[in-house]
Amino acid sequence: MAAYKKNAIEGEYAINQESGEILTPQESEIKADALEQLLPKWNGTLESLSKKICICSNVRDYTLFLSYALLAVSKVLPVL
Repeated sequence: MAAYKKNAIEGEYAINQESGEILTPQESEIKADALEQLLPKWNGTLESLSKKICICSNVRDYTLFLSYALLAVSKVLPVL
């Protein structure tokens, strides 16, 4: 979004490095405005997804730790 705004202010043609499209200042301004409207909507979705990912990664870490602990106990028990 910052690149679109910069291009709109400078008033020159620019090339989008990700897609390779050539942008005029008017197109950059339109895309910057569209992104400004979309980003608040995406913010809530991204926050909820990040919480779910955090919970899942914590569960994964604890289950991995538990499995290694049980493996260690199972290796020690036959010796006793």
